[in-house]
Amino acid sequence: MRIVNIRLKTIRWVTVAYIPQVVPAVLSSTKGNEVRVELLQRILFLVFRSCIKASHTGSFLDLPGGGEVRVSPRALLYVCDQKEERAVMCLKSSGCQYPCTLCMCEKGAACTDKKQGLQARRRSVRATVEAQLSNASMGQFWGAAAQRQEIEMAHSLNSVPPALAAWAGLANGPELLYDLPGFDRLHAKVLAVRAKDWVLEHYQPLLGPCHNTKLHRLAAHVMDEFRLRGNLYDGDTGLNESLHKRVKLAYKMTNRKRALFLEQLVLVEQAAHALCDDMCDVEGDEPPPARPSDLRRLRKMGKRCTVAELIRRRDLPGLDVALGLSQGTTVLTSAELFFGDPTTPRAGRTKKTLRAAPEFHGSPWFDWLEYRTSDGRTHVGRAEVVLHNHAGTWQRVVVKRAESAAAEPGCVLSAYKCQRLRWSIPVDGMDVRLDVITAQDVLRVVVVEFDWEDLCSRHGPTKMPDALPQTAAEVRAARFFTNVFAPSV
Repeated sequence: MRIVNIRLKTIRWVTVAYIPQVVPAVLSSTKGNEVRVELLQRILFLVFRSCIKASHTGSFLDLPGGGEVRVSPRALLYVCDQKEERAVMCLKSSGCQYPCTLCMCEKGAACTDKKQGLQARRRSVRATVEAQLSNASMGQFWGAAAQRQEIEMAHSLNSVPPALAAWAGLANGPELLYDLPGFDRLHAKVLAVRAKDWVLEHYQPLLGPCHNTKLHRLAAHVMDEFRLRGNLYDGDTGLNESLHKRVKLAYKMTNRKRALFLEQLVLVEQAAHALCDDMCDVEGDEPPPARPSDLRRLRKMGKRCTVAELIRRRDLPGLDVALGLSQGTTVLTSAELFFGDPTTPRAGRTKKTLRAAPEFHGSPWFDWLEYRTSDGRTHVGRAEVVLHNHAGTWQRVVVKRAESAAAEPGCVLSAYKCQRLRWSIPVDGMDVRLDVITAQDVLRVVVVEFDWEDLCSRHGPTKMPDALPQTAAEVRAARFFTNVFAPSV
């Protein structure tokens, strides 16, 4: 697989797993083909088993700045050519009745404007996977082979369920299993040129119709790719092909030499590490990671500044009044606050994290939260700064308060119980109300989005919130929505 180094902006080829070679003599039989298909799926499951489990139950990810966040990995794109696509999806690659992965077009009418061609129905993920599971669990009884072969011919499948079908969202929910392979722009571009200059003008008039699966996908499923991903560039296999060239020489020297299999694994792994070290020397070494002790010391001590400096840097007029401190008082600021009870899977280990960081990995991160004030009322606001003393016995969060705003008639978000918000500004004042709360007053972290329709109506579709002038009129006119579809913490 290929990974992107977000610091060096370089792309590298990383070996995820080695698939042992099957003797070619075995593959000539039907049983040998079944062994190869099942072996590939077992290896894919071993490689992705932890991600597949985390896609259903979630997994905790340690953040470099401290704290943890629960993530659920989702498979969005698989870049491969058609032969690999059919193998991963456990569908027959050649000589089958339905050669297209996305739909049930027939082999003899793939590039015709008929019900069996470009207008064919989509392949059902649930029906296909259930048929594969039925064949895989079918016992050995009289007539089982014929029944299994009949099901394979009806769906053009192999009798092994694909390992990726266990990934959340691929075989359940939106059922995006067959939409996972991207549109192969590299091969489709070559095919489109040949289709225009040769196939459509010379080949078909002379030798009859040609029903190529790539031509069918170009004609029937390009719009589906645009709707799903918005472009045709994500599935380009050109980068994969170029990265393969670096290891093809070693592959040719050791291929089909089974006695050198272990030696090949060791040498390739050592060579890959040597190449990565050379690239780091050329492009510049990455900075060494901070020690755990340094991270703990940074979270504990924080940054020292006066209240007047906070008012100027964070644009928080009235902060001294809200805190009850003079502007010359020195306080310590932090980028995060731990609150609430530990989550169930991590009971006794960690708490929930609230961030108020002007810079977190290159971007600001200010969480919205639901909190309770001293009068017992519940409000929604945005955390601006976390303050504490040197001993850690005093800790406060400064929050900009928001209040409910009138919903627009016919608003879809309001119909789905999304609360419309605006900044809470006194009638005779100019600044947003500031609340100072403790960790015990924080109820939960909520997801809040800009009211993009209102923003576009006032400034046009090209203006982003960060580029708007922070005038008093703009602050009063700003509108937000709580996102009830995103999980709260």
